[in-house]
Amino acid sequence: MDGRRAAPTGVATLAVAIGGLGIAVAPQLITAFGLVERTVPATRLGEAMAALVGSITLAQSAGTLTAGWAAERSGPAGPPNGPGRPHRSWSPAPPPRPPCCSPP
Repeated sequence: MDGRRAAPTGVATLAVAIGGLGIAVAPQLITAFGLVERTVPATRLGEAMAALVGSITLAQSAGTLTAGWAAERSGPAGPPNGPGRPHRSWSPAPPPRPPCCSPP
């Protein structure tokens, strides 16, 4: 053994990571909405808030798209079948055999 420890895994680790990200993102959102509220005239506030929410939604969609693409390309342990090829476990399971043809 070389003294290295494996990375922690599990639901608790995921919950802590997501909680940490939430703590980091919340102040940024509060600041963005506060700046829009202070800088935009009151007659245009609804339109400005809608544009801000729309841009946040588009950014989240782009992040989800990128994360999905990266996960599909590399998977949990890297591309086992080469770049651009799906992981073997992603292929559908073979259909069950009829009872007449099952091996004994």
